Amino acid sequence: PPYEVEVHTADGRLMFFEVSAAPLTGSDGSRIGEVAVLHNITERKKGEDRVLLHSRSLAKRREELTGLFQISSASSNTLEIDQLLGQTLEEITSMRAMNVKPEGGIFILEGDQLRLAASINVGDGFIKAHQGLRLGQCLCGIAAKEGEILVSRSCIYDGRHSISYPGMKNHGDIIVPLTAPDGICGVMFLHTEPNINVQARQLKLLRAIGSQLGLAIKNAMLFEETRTLSLHDPLTGAANRNL
Repeated sequence: PPYEVEVHTADGRLMFFEVSAAPLTGSDGSRIGEVAVLHNITERKKGEDRVLLHSRSLAKRREELTGLFQISSASSNTLEIDQLLGQTLEEITSMRAMNVKPEGGIFILEGDQLRLAASINVGDGFIKAHQGLRLGQCLCGIAAKEGEILVSRSCIYDGRHSISYPGMKNHGDIIVPLTAPDGICGVMFLHTEPNINVQARQLKLLRAIGSQLGLAIKNAMLFEETRTLSLHDPLTGAANRNL
């Protein structure tokens, strides 16, 4: 059957040929050689590579949109903030398009401090070290203050990563501000392998998620506040008598 070969030319080009070969026999039927025909298939191979790259790009885009839809569904299906944050973290850390570890969390901005409201696989050392985290402190505090996605390639060698804790292993970070109509309401942090490169399309997707999640958090907070006011007198805090 035909087979393909690669040829590197003297001027540095890479060419592809399809080789079809057949035995050459003498008058007595003995094999005396072989006849081979070469077909230049370089342009065809280039076309196949373009199709493959486009197919992979479409697959990545489809995965990103699927993940965004799942996160959107989680945001719209519940107003319970704990459930909302937990489901969102599970979805994002399991998305292959994100290329992150199954580790991360969400801080809620309360005044000038950030409260860890949800986390996954970060450990007790991390949780204790980040109690009382202030706006502008460490990576999450900086992202919350500046309102921009922050990418760090190493928690050990990045001077902005000012909080350490026992057992901390080297990792990268992606910090995503959670944006509501009235401003930043928190940040989401995701751990990556050290020295990983974050692509522009990933940052674009994370910005969309940050805006979507920020709005969902505000709606959940408003729901919780409304429910609390309906159950208790706003002045005394006592339970309403008509309940």
